Amino acid sequence: MTQRLGVFAAAGGWLVAHEDHLERFDTRCEAMAAAVRLAHVARWRGDAAEVVSQEHAGGALTRVDPPVPDLRR
Repeated sequence: MTQRLGVFAAAGGWLVAHEDHLERFDTRCEAMAAAVRLAHVARWRGDAAEVVSQEHAGGALTRVDPPVPDLRR
């Protein structure tokens, strides 16, 4: 299963959406760091993970943390 994490611009800050919850951060940099950490933990646990983000409010989503190849094959 692939875990998808999203970083979205919101009024007064940035949101990281992960599974069934949201976390709010003051800056995009903080939100991105948190999302990338969550993706790395998911990969460490054996799941695929992907991070997508907006650059600004209303912006398109782009992949910012491409999946790491599975070297266990």
